[in-house]
Amino acid sequence: MKGIKNGGRLTDRQVGFLLVVPGLAVFAAIILYPFVDAVLMSFTDRSLLYPDYDWVGLANYIKVFKDPYFVSTLATTALFVVLATVIPFVLGFIWAILLNQGFKGSELLRGLTLVNWIIPGIAIGFLWSWIFNGQYGVLNALLTNLGILDKGVAWMGQTQTALICVVIARTWQMLPWYMAFLLGGLQGVSRDQIEAARIDGAATGRPSPTWCCPRCAPS
Repeated sequence: MKGIKNGGRLTDRQVGFLLVVPGLAVFAAIILYPFVDAVLMSFTDRSLLYPDYDWVGLANYIKVFKDPYFVSTLATTALFVVLATVIPFVLGFIWAILLNQGFKGSELLRGLTLVNWIIPGIAIGFLWSWIFNGQYGVLNALLTNLGILDKGVAWMGQTQTALICVVIARTWQMLPWYMAFLLGGLQGVSRDQIEAARIDGAATGRPSPTWCCPRCAPS
């Protein structure tokens, strides 16, 4: 199909291409080039201390796979990805449903929830490292004053609790994003559809009864 002339000089196809080029350039410069460079770097012995490097092929990968901690590290990473994705999604979905009810003060709670979304990641890291600090952390002070702990616990220094602490911090950071995303979808549903679903039994999980004729239906 021939492109339609735009102003007598450019076709629609050419205009569309010009509009896409800036986005593709940013993608190539910020994401594609660093990714390709990192992949190529993994086949060398490049070091931050020395500018010269040699091509070593698969030597780095073989070294990683032979590491005795590789399997446990991979399992821990997979567990973190699952927990840090499922937990904030579920909590954000529940919170979005509650805020979608439109009760008094829901807009204020929505704004307060979004506050930690705009906080830089480095600030969130310092905040939670201070909370979980084993010597002067807020969590240890609270649990000690309540009599739950006799002395402070190094939450970030133990394998039993370090992953949980990181998941909590990640959940606190990502929950507003899931809440805003899901709340936008919920608010996009028409009220008429919601009322129709309630009439059909969506609120109780049971379909509305069907009657053989209008005379049998309750008045």
